[in-house]
Amino acid sequence: MTSADVLVLGGGPAGSAAARTLARLGKSVVVVERSTYHDWRPGESLPPQARTTLAELGVVERLLELEPATSFGIRACWGQSDPYAIDFIFDASGTGCQVDRPRFDAMLASAAADAGAALVTGARLLALELERCCWQACVETAGQRRVFRARALVDATGRSALVARRLGVRRRAFDRLIGLVGLVDLPESAAVESNLLLEAVEDGWWYSAPLPRSRMTVAFMTDADLIGSRACASAFAARLRQAPYTTERVQGLRLRDLRVRSAATARLDEPSGAGWLAVGDAAEAHDPLAGIGLTNAIDSGRRGARALAAALDGDTEAKARYAADTAVSFWRYLRQRTEQYARERRWASSPFWRRRCTDDASSSPGGIGSDAWG
Repeated sequence: MTSADVLVLGGGPAGSAAARTLARLGKSVVVVERSTYHDWRPGESLPPQARTTLAELGVVERLLELEPATSFGIRACWGQSDPYAIDFIFDASGTGCQVDRPRFDAMLASAAADAGAALVTGARLLALELERCCWQACVETAGQRRVFRARALVDATGRSALVARRLGVRRRAFDRLIGLVGLVDLPESAAVESNLLLEAVEDGWWYSAPLPRSRMTVAFMTDADLIGSRACASAFAARLRQAPYTTERVQGLRLRDLRVRSAATARLDEPSGAGWLAVGDAAEAHDPLAGIGLTNAIDSGRRGARALAAALDGDTEAKARYAADTAVSFWRYLRQRTEQYARERRWASSPFWRRRCTDDASSSPGGIGSDAWG
């Protein structure tokens, strides 16, 4: 049996950021991650502001070693049929970038390990229980069972929010957004625009961006019920014909690894409790349109880690402050999401856009989720 101050379930960006921060604060940490960082994960964009968050975590140099694809801005067909540019040239933080998620996630996990966290990969959680103010987790890895005990636990299990939901905490969804996400192989000699492309259509919107190693991620975002029973590939192809600029960008290229991923806005009613707290998508998941998914995950991991470290040191209000800050930030995000979608009015009667034309939050953080789905 291995004992530690904190057990982190989930070694994605939020979990790794939490583990690195806790280790740097002098806490013993074990990270349990089900993958070996070789599974399928779509590429993702980092806005210029992410550099500040990565610098605070101390991993900017590690990011540069991954040779991410540089992004100088966004080209958008949003609110009008012709594309317009949103340039990063005047952003004080510099350019953005697109990253290969498996390599990016592995880099953050390695940074956590280098700070002193113990990393257990390829692990399947068999049992989890709270006994005498200590968590005990039994996991299977490499054909062997291992038991870990910890004073506190971080739920970094992503949208599944495995720990919180096992404890009976409600996870509230605010929409039914999904992504039909694929990867496109690019010819080595292809001259591809480096910018991220956003293109709104009647039933949703398209996102595409080049990735390192001659690939591009292409995604169609829509509501699950608007796809119906149509197969993923046929739905993807049908909607692509409605997006001329995205079609032009991928013309003649081979699409592979098309997957369906949840992208719904969601949050836990309570992101912390006795002996635990949630970070990243487990605590609050944002619409990809916001462009802050990775940044928020890392920032959430760092904030949650500081709160948990303080709680372990005797600060009885630390986790409550974290929960309150998380609620306020989510309320602000909902306002911003409504404003972003409101800029597109060409299909006001379409179910997809009509659902997003009203504010999801009441006038105070305490009212979040009054209009949520189920």
